Amino acid sequence: TASTPRTLVVGDGGAYASVGAALADARAGDEVRVRPGAYDERVIVDVDDVRIIGDASESGAPAVKISHVTMTPYESAIEVRGRGVVIRNVDVSHRSKSVADNYGVF
Repeated sequence: TASTPRTLVVGDGGAYASVGAALADARAGDEVRVRPGAYDERVIVDVDDVRIIGDASESGAPAVKISHVTMTPYESAIEVRGRGVVIRNVDVSHRSKSVADNYGVF
């Protein structure tokens, strides 16, 4: 039997301090709701049919920023391995001193 989708809340007032921690508990069909703030982490999404939704600011612009700084080439801030993944209202940035190709979302 299919399980009932859940909403996993990250940040202020939520049960999770990081997006990665929420995704570690997520299962297919769940929504990861991310409260406004800056999240400095590399996120691996290996769950199918999960939604990562950032809260928007009053102007409607994303109020959630996920950033990743690395010295390792070919890394991304968010790596999507699952199928049917939706990411919305999230500003993603990546920085590296490497000259190799690097990605915000891969």
